[in-house]
Order: sequence, then structure tokens, then C-alpha cells
Amino acid sequence: MRGATLKRKRRGLKNEVGVNAKSVSLQDIEIGKLVRTRRLDLKMSQTDLGEALGVTFQQIQKYEKGANRIGAGRLMEVAKALNVPVGYFYPQPAKGSDEKEGHSLLTELLSARLNLRLLRAFVRIEDRAMQEQFVGLVEKAASAMEKTGRS
Repeated sequence: MRGATLKRKRRGLKNEVGVNAKSVSLQDIEIGKLVRTRRLDLKMSQTDLGEALGVTFQQIQKYEKGANRIGAGRLMEVAKALNVPVGYFYPQPAKGSDEKEGHSLLTELLSARLNLRLLRAFVRIEDRAMQEQFVGLVEKAASAMEKTGRS
């Protein structure tokens, strides 16, 4: 079974959540969430946005879920259709603040090697129940550290 999983990953086929592991990053998923949030703020349907971009509503769903990447040119079109600058989809440092404060939590988490190792190991666990148990264990350890004042 493990060999078959590795072959699927090497070919870039979709994993259990429908995300192409080779071409989609966590940033793509975050951008998709921002597209959805802005579209809903404007009370715009996926069909309306799709028509503005010349794509189907299904393609908009894929963008919003992070199943498909939004290329640079397409992102400019999305920004125009949603009446926001393209920079809206990227974290910006707050004026007068340290640049690090402006980074998103995601960028900060991924910049630490230990965090990245943990995340990479976690996504290799294919059993959902085992993932849940692992998260529970980490949450308990973090809670215990907070209670003892060691963090």
C-alpha cells in the first residue's frame, strides 16, 4: 500500500483532500480563502466571479479550496473582479511596525525548521484517527507546559 501511495505522490495525483501535492502550497490555500472571503463580502456568487473571469463556478471552487493554484495573471484578474489590489492576497507589514510583525502566522510557522519538520512528518501520517491522536497529544503537552509556566 505504501508503495502505491508514493507512486501517486510522485505522479502529482491528488491526495485524500483533493489537493495536488506537487503544485499547491499552503500559501495557495490561504490565497483561496482570501478570495472566498472577499467574494462573500461583496455578496458575489461563484458563478458571478467565474463569469467575470471567463471560467466556470467549479474552477472558482477549486481556487477557493486551494485545489488549483491561481497564477499571477489570473490573480490580477481576480483582484480586479473583487475590487481589491493584488497585494490584498499577500501579507503586508503594518505601517510603523517591524517587518516581522506583518508576516502572517503561516509564514512565521513555516520559517522555523522544527515546525516544518513536524508538519512534514504529520502529513505523511495517512490514518486520520492517528492524526487526531497525535494532535491531541501535542495539545496536552502544550497545555501542561502552560500550566507549569514553561513555554
